[in-house]
Amino acid sequence: MKGRLFFSMLFLCLVMVSGVLGCARNHRVGNSIEAPDFSLPSVDGGTISLGDFRGKPVILVFWRVNCPSCEYQMPFLQAFHEKWSDDKVALVTVNVGEPPAMVAQYVARHGLTFSVLLDTRQQVAQTYGIVGVPFTFLIGADGIIKAYKVGPFQGMEAMESAVKMVFPDVELGM
Repeated sequence: MKGRLFFSMLFLCLVMVSGVLGCARNHRVGNSIEAPDFSLPSVDGGTISLGDFRGKPVILVFWRVNCPSCEYQMPFLQAFHEKWSDDKVALVTVNVGEPPAMVAQYVARHGLTFSVLLDTRQQVAQTYGIVGVPFTFLIGADGIIKAYKVGPFQGMEAMESAVKMVFPDVELGM
C-alpha cells in the first residue's frame, strides 16, 4: 500500500514538473507536423480557413473570454496585430466553446481588430489537442507547426522575439 502511494505521488510530481516546464517556454515541434486545416465562422460573420493564410507565417491562438491569462494577453495580441499582422505575420485567434454573442461583445468592448474565429463545439480545439488556454501555435508559411506556447505571452516584445526565433526569415525590424 505504501509503495503504491509513493509511486502514485512520484508519477503525479513528474507530470506536474513536466507541465510547468512545458509552460515556461516555446517548444520546437519539428518540421514534419502539418497544422490541421479548418474553416470556422468569424465573429464578424464571415468564414475563415487556416488555409487562407498559406504562404505566410501564422500565429494561431486559442482562447476564452473568461480566462484571466487570455485577458492579460489580449492587449499584446492587439498591439502585435496593429504593428505587424497581415504585413509580415497573420494573427488568427480561435475562441473555444463560448456563445458567439458573448465573444462579439468581448471583441467590441476591447476593440479587437484581428481575426476572431468561433469554435463553439470545440472541434478544432480538440483536433489540435488543446487542454487549456491560452495556447498558441506558430505555423510556418508552408503550413508546418514550428513551435507552440502554453500560457500567455508576457508582452508584445515576447511575441516579436518568438516570431524572430521561430521564423528567422521574417524581418520585424525590432
